[in-house]
Amino acid sequence: PPPQRQSSSLGARKAAVPLPDLRPKPPKMPLRGDLTRASWLNPTNSFEFNYGKRRKDFIFKYTPVSQTGLPPAPPPPGALRPLPLPGEDIPAHRVRLKNLPMTCTLEMLRDYLGKHAPKVMPWDRDGYKEGVLFDKRDDGSLTGECVVKFESKRAAMYALVDIDRGHIGTKLIFACYEIVPAPVDRGRLTLLGLPSKTSVRDVTVFFSGWLLAPEADGHDPEILLGDEGEPTGQAVVTFMDVEACDHALVHFDWNKKVHGSEITFEPMPPI
Repeated sequence: PPPQRQSSSLGARKAAVPLPDLRPKPPKMPLRGDLTRASWLNPTNSFEFNYGKRRKDFIFKYTPVSQTGLPPAPPPPGALRPLPLPGEDIPAHRVRLKNLPMTCTLEMLRDYLGKHAPKVMPWDRDGYKEGVLFDKRDDGSLTGECVVKFESKRAAMYALVDIDRGHIGTKLIFACYEIVPAPVDRGRLTLLGLPSKTSVRDVTVFFSGWLLAPEADGHDPEILLGDEGEPTGQAVVTFMDVEACDHALVHFDWNKKVHGSEITFEPMPPI
């Protein structure tokens, strides 16, 4: 007799083997009780409740820092601000502090930053001092605001979570990101053949009347020195923008001399 064919149901079962699901697991959503407790700002006195600890526990549990690769959880109802964003989505690494005491000093500000003080960038240019820029009026008095420049955007994010709505004495301090426009590219030139006694003032006078970058921004002419501190006969000059540098290359009188020596130049990449 001819061999009997296998039943169609068996073939259907073999063909319907499920494939592994390679999609990432959905993010862990906050529990309703956690949302409720995190949103309570003024609990009754008869209920033992530590608001600061509840907030920290909620942020640690639902922030993307502990859920790498997953979208952020929604902020709890009634939260003072949204939860921290991932590091690559933070708008800036500068934080502005408002409502500071009018007698606030750099030491007071470092005490307020606490564990985040070592993450402040040691920046002493563009009006900053040790990474802090105090806003001042025309008469030199403080306005009660300052900008703190951190080493990275993630360091600024962690600091913002802790220092916003803190206190310096009786002052309630507010913190937010400081968004600044990107500076324009500045053209540069390298001067060659300078005498060893050439000073920064000599180079500034040499380009008198041309649009050099302001010295207050830390872009004053730089005399290059060798390994033992001796002048190399070279200096770097920074202009306000690339157009001013190109204009100097074409129209500057390069026959002028510095202490009787002829000067040559080499273009440099803009900064």
